Amino acid sequence: MVYPPSNPAFYNPPDSRLSRTLLIVVSALGLVTYCMSFGPMSSGSVAMGWHVRFAAMAALCGVFSVATRQIALPVVTAVLAAMGFLDGLSTVVAASGAGWVMTAIVVVNALQAAAAIAAVLLAPKDVPDK
Repeated sequence: MVYPPSNPAFYNPPDSRLSRTLLIVVSALGLVTYCMSFGPMSSGSVAMGWHVRFAAMAALCGVFSVATRQIALPVVTAVLAAMGFLDGLSTVVAASGAGWVMTAIVVVNALQAAAAIAAVLLAPKDVPDK
């Protein structure tokens, strides 16, 4: 039986290229955050906190999703990226004189979280809207 496109039984899944591109951006920004964590910190503090770990885990989720050619769990990627941003933000706010590296890490984490959330919103849905 052939269904015409106007029939509700006909479902053409949306293209997920934009969501994949955003996951690649999430992965690249996670790598940038990880590399920046080795930069100079003021007052001898270490930048390798949970904000870097969350960003790196979000990057790995993005890499694995793209490498396997499936969008496995974009929500998990977005949650990890958002937690990395929020933890980094609280570190900068709580610390006096956090330094430019920590501020730059928070900005990169914010961009990573925004890209991950956009990937979730633009990911193909399993069920068509009626």
